Amino acid sequence: MTKEEIRRTLRKERSCYTEGAKSSRLMGRWLMESNLYREAQTLLAFIPFRQEPDLLGVLAQAAGEGKTVAFPQVTGPGEMVFRRGDHPERWVKNSWGIPEPDGREEAIRPGAHTLILVPGLAYDRRGYRIGYGGGFYDRYLRSCPTAVTLGTAFSFQILQEIPAEPQDMPVQYILSEKGIMSVESGTDAEG
Repeated sequence: MTKEEIRRTLRKERSCYTEGAKSSRLMGRWLMESNLYREAQTLLAFIPFRQEPDLLGVLAQAAGEGKTVAFPQVTGPGEMVFRRGDHPERWVKNSWGIPEPDGREEAIRPGAHTLILVPGLAYDRRGYRIGYGGGFYDRYLRSCPTAVTLGTAFSFQILQEIPAEPQDMPVQYILSEKGIMSVESGTDAEG
C-alpha cells in the first residue's frame, strides 16, 4: 500500500476504534512505569486530535512532578517549535483546529534528558511513521539528535513495514496499550 492508502485506511480504523480511552489509560500506565519517563526532565508532547491516544493525564502528573511539559506551535510552513504548556487558557486553535500555545510561553530546546512523544497514523517495527503528510515531525526530529523519541499509537496502527523515504525520521521506541517496544530490536523494551 502507498502512504496515502495507509493514511486513509488507518484514519477510518481509528475513527471506529471504541477502546481508545481504555487503551490510552493503559498507555499512560506503561509510560509512567518506564525508565524513559523516569529519566526524562522534559516531555515534548501533543494535544490528542482525531482520536489519537490521550496522554494528558500523564502530562499533568509530569508537570506536577516538576518536569517541563511542552506542546507544538506551528510557526510556518512545515515548521514548529515546542512551548511550555503552563497557560492552556491562552491557547489558540491553529488552521487544523488543534489547540496550541499562543507564542507567549517559553520555547523549549530539546536536550539529552528530553522525551519526545510523537503522534502518528501508522508506525512500523523499524520506527518509521506515517503522519498527516506535512513533514513537521520529520523536520523537527532531525534537529534534536540527543532527545529520546517515543512514537504513540494503538497496537492496530503498528504495521510490519511501511514505505519510508530518505527524509523520514524513525523513532527509537513505540508506545501502545501493549507496552513499549524498542524499534532497534522489535522487542518489548519496558514491558
